[in-house]
Amino acid sequence: MLFYRAHPTIKLKYSYGDSDFFKNVTSYENMDELLIAADLFISDYSSSFFDYSILGKPMICWAYDYDTFSKYQHLRIDVVKELYGGVMDEDTLLLSIKNIPLADVLKMTKEFQEKYVTVYGNSSKKVLDLIYSEVK
Repeated sequence: MLFYRAHPTIKLKYSYGDSDFFKNVTSYENMDELLIAADLFISDYSSSFFDYSILGKPMICWAYDYDTFSKYQHLRIDVVKELYGGVMDEDTLLLSIKNIPLADVLKMTKEFQEKYVTVYGNSSKKVLDLIYSEVK
């Protein structure tokens, strides 16, 4: 099953019907649940790469418009260099999914997570401890 979630700024522009293979989950509010349910995450420049990397599952960067996008947007992290995938058309993306070198992709995901997601877990406790220390 392929889950599709559009960026919040464009979700009203497009309407895709669901099928046995495709499910539009753009209006599903809990992104965390979608990430947990996914076996593979494909995106372009989404910050969700950081969230998904914690799960240790494979990720593919699909930067189909990289040349144009990088001219107008400041990229703090060049995901094309950091993650499996990169600049490719739809046919190449499909081949990349079909022939994914899983061990290599998982290694890249782990390296990405270790490099960029250095602190995670127990956030509620940390915030409450900070508030408590300030109130005290």
